[in-house]
Amino acid sequence: MSSHILPPLSPQQITTLRDAAFAAKDTAYCPYSNFRVGAAILLCPFPFSSSSDPSVSSSSLDSSSADSSNPIIITGANVENASYPVGTCAERVALGKAVTGEKQVRDLVRCGGVRALGVATDVRPAASPCGMCRQL
Repeated sequence: MSSHILPPLSPQQITTLRDAAFAAKDTAYCPYSNFRVGAAILLCPFPFSSSSDPSVSSSSLDSSSADSSNPIIITGANVENASYPVGTCAERVALGKAVTGEKQVRDLVRCGGVRALGVATDVRPAASPCGMCRQL
């Protein structure tokens, strides 16, 4: 098993991730708390990720669409329900979209291609992810 040390995110990647999380926040459904949360997942280009999933072949992973100039970003926003605590956090919505999305995105996620997660809220200082999202 080889280990790879990923370089720090570039300023452009950080800005892109932040902007995507803030844009996702605007799609939140939170009529009860009015606490809007947006999340954005940056998927990493290969060859940093390696698959332990035999259903994912390296030929199905096209790194050209996930490079730093055209990153793959998956977003999500929190969704509340009148029956507390049945709502869903923005981080889990974004990850659910990534895991069930198009084949190339699913393959990147299955191979450990999640590079970074950005979360945006309306509060200062920014809120931290809940325990469940930290475990996910």
